[in-house]
Amino acid sequence: MRKGLIVFFSFIIIASVALGCGSDKTKKIEETKIEESSGEVNKNSEGNISKLKHGELLDVNINDKILIIKAKISPSYNNKATIKQNGFNVEDIILNQGGDLFDEIQYWAVADMTDGDESKVISFTLTKDQINAVKNKQLLGNQIVDQANDVWILPSLRN
Repeated sequence: MRKGLIVFFSFIIIASVALGCGSDKTKKIEETKIEESSGEVNKNSEGNISKLKHGELLDVNINDKILIIKAKISPSYNNKATIKQNGFNVEDIILNQGGDLFDEIQYWAVADMTDGDESKVISFTLTKDQINAVKNKQLLGNQIVDQANDVWILPSLRN
């Protein structure tokens, strides 16, 4: 009988240890998956938007499904090219940096003025339909500013 109790308790102890190890491993794997997936969400949101084709990326803000980009640009060879470079910036963000995940993109850019002050030179908004058109290459970078909503351009650049 004593031998039977020892075998019985040994079995219980071994089973408990085996079950305990299995659940810790499962828990650790689940925690790792949660951490990895959380990291991926952050990378797809703001983490991938890290540069501009033209100019300097000053700020990236995300408010729900709205992406707000603030850029600092330099003058190009003429006013039209200076305006169009902003469309190419947004095109690159949509095609290569995850900008297509948003329902709206608000873009605005500043530049150094001749008097040394920094001033806003352009701003515009793209809707989800326009973002999808860029993603599907139906709306190109050189057309974005012309097709965007709420477009504001510094009057001296319109010449």
